[in-house]
Amino acid sequence: MAHSALLLASAMKHFREPHLFYPLVPDFLCRPDQAEPEATAPGLNGHLAVLSREEWVAVSGLLQVTAAVGLLLPPTRRAASTLSTALFVAHAAGLLAGMKKGTVLEGTVKPWAKRREQ
Repeated sequence: MAHSALLLASAMKHFREPHLFYPLVPDFLCRPDQAEPEATAPGLNGHLAVLSREEWVAVSGLLQVTAAVGLLLPPTRRAASTLSTALFVAHAAGLLAGMKKGTVLEGTVKPWAKRREQ
């Protein structure tokens, strides 16, 4: 039940503040007209580059709602747990890619920076 609540809270955040999730969507998933300018060279956008960054965030939020509801229903728990696992793996991959690119932590308060100032 707690896992479902976590997924629902995250899904709500996807729709209320979608800009927070844009850096997590890798450029190779975005249509060439939606990717970062330096990522529009031929061949950088993959076969999954069919949605805009905003659409990927919305799809991710809908999948989280689906997984959350599925976890609450006994007949769909196994499928929902597989979906939930896939979502967490994709999120981790996006987070790591965003950190490598240097876009994920922009505008966020870094806890270690606060400690040094004190």
